[in-house]
Amino acid sequence: MSRILYINTHAAKYGWYFGRRLPEGYRLAAKFWGSGLLDRTGTLYTGFPYASLYPIPALPIVASQPESPPLAALCDAEGLRIVAEAEHRNTDTEVLWSGGIDSTAALVSLIRASAQCDRLRQLEVLLTEESIKEYPLYFERVIKFLRHRVVSPPVTAHVNPARLIVTGEHGDQIFGSAKAAHFVSDGRAFQRYSDTLPIILAESLGSPQAADTVMRYLEPLFRTCPIPLRSLFDAFWWINFSLKWQIVGLRLAVFRVTGVLRTFHALRHFFSHPSFQLWSLQNHPMKIGQSWESYKMPLKDYIFVHTGDEEYRKTKIKVPSLKAVLRSDVQRNNPTYRVLMDEAFIPVFWPVGTAAVRDSLSFPNRNRGK
Repeated sequence: MSRILYINTHAAKYGWYFGRRLPEGYRLAAKFWGSGLLDRTGTLYTGFPYASLYPIPALPIVASQPESPPLAALCDAEGLRIVAEAEHRNTDTEVLWSGGIDSTAALVSLIRASAQCDRLRQLEVLLTEESIKEYPLYFERVIKFLRHRVVSPPVTAHVNPARLIVTGEHGDQIFGSAKAAHFVSDGRAFQRYSDTLPIILAESLGSPQAADTVMRYLEPLFRTCPIPLRSLFDAFWWINFSLKWQIVGLRLAVFRVTGVLRTFHALRHFFSHPSFQLWSLQNHPMKIGQSWESYKMPLKDYIFVHTGDEEYRKTKIKVPSLKAVLRSDVQRNNPTYRVLMDEAFIPVFWPVGTAAVRDSLSFPNRNRGK
């Protein structure tokens, strides 16, 4: 039986696969987090076969764990790694810039590395008008003087898989979850997740019974975390880190619709490297202070060192930046689509509200070509 690599929110909530109903806990969890879920720990029963492309690196087993390098050093090293790969492949590097914290940090690193290796001319920034609105100062001071293209949504339609395509993806998974923003504001993010999460689930899903179902389903996953999970923020981070990593890693390629495998091989999600994952596991207290403005402060510090923009450092907050990236022809028109992709790297789209073929992957609108 073919193994699933990608499942979107609508397919996960729909909850059927090869004639079988998916576990209620899985369906309700997908509904609450607004995402398909694939467990990198291999702990949860999903109801369908899947393959994990992104293993979680193991923490070093030593008597006294060594400190991981500072995040700034990891960013610099990743920029040099990507530029060296592009030089080895004799290709250019494209950076998808949204104006947000993750993609700005990635771009700062790539600019530094490209300048150091005399390859600035081989660097091109892809952005939209919304990117400029999100961080106009950086565009005016830096990007304006680089090779860049202002493109119309979706950005994925304009990338060139013959190049290395760098994104800021997995920055959220490293640091936490944007879903925690509201609960940071009202203080519940810092309370015990065992007390607060059932209440929040009941509020969102409509009943204490649904909340209990999700809690029972997720509890084995919480026990697999190699560091203690105490607060709601902790629990949200671990869910994002362990269950949403692959969905995030594949979504840009999937929503290219065609040429998915080639695009996947060209993508370099900046924060995917195991060194960032280990940093996340070893430096959990550094991810946030007591306010949403403090979220991802180590990345904002890195940006500040190279921009001197104190306003961005103090006030920039995480906002959704993917609409201009993911929206494509298959999603721009009604109806909304359920999406699945197996190991053939050929995504399957079928409209919500239509009868789905449950006994195979021969759904309507299967797109050919890799």
